[in-house]
Amino acid sequence: QSVAPATSIGSRSSRGRSSTAMGSKCSVGGDEKATGILATTGTLSIVSGLNETKFEQEYSEGRRISTKVVEVRNKITMRVDVAYKLPKNAMPCLSADMVVQRIHVLQGLEHPNICRLIEAFDDRSHIYLIYSKVQGEVLLKSIGQSKHLSERKVSNIAWQLARALCLGAACEPPVLHGALTPRNIILEKHGELIVTDLGIV
Repeated sequence: QSVAPATSIGSRSSRGRSSTAMGSKCSVGGDEKATGILATTGTLSIVSGLNETKFEQEYSEGRRISTKVVEVRNKITMRVDVAYKLPKNAMPCLSADMVVQRIHVLQGLEHPNICRLIEAFDDRSHIYLIYSKVQGEVLLKSIGQSKHLSERKVSNIAWQLARALCLGAACEPPVLHGALTPRNIILEKHGELIVTDLGIV
C-alpha cells in the first residue's frame, strides 16, 4: 500500500470548496505576530492552516464515546464520523509547524487497516481531529467474549496489525503509534482489523 499525497489539512465538502492549504505558522490573532508556538503559559494559540472554518460550523456533536472522543455529524453531508478533542496545553509537542506537518502526514495515510483522518480543526484551547467512524468491536472485548481463538484467526489479526504499523514506519519521518493496546484496535464484522489513534499519542 502507498501513502497518498495530502495537499490540504481539510476535506472537500458538497459545497465544492476545498479548505485552505496547510499553514506554516501559528497566529494568536489581532496584530500579534505569528509565534510558531502551539501553547504557551497562559496563552493558547490558533494554528492558522488547519481549516478555514470552525469545527462547530461544520459538525454537530452526538454521543460521547470516551473522554476525548465524540460522534459527530457533518452538517452538509450528514455523514457520521468521530472527533478527537485534544487539549493543546496537554500535548507533548508545542510547535505549530510540527503539529501541522504531523497531521498532514496522517491525513495522507490510506490503508484498509488504518482508521482514516478526514480533516482537522482548532480553536484557542483544542485541536479537533475528524476520523472515519469504524463499525466493529474493540479487540479487547472480542477476545474476552471468545471461548477459543484459532491459530488461523490469531495469525490473521497479527498479519493485519503488522501491515498497518509497517505503513506508518515507512513514512519519513516514521509515524509510530506510541500506545498500541487491544483497546484501540477494532475488529469489523468480517474480520477486518482497524488500528485507531495512530500517531496522535
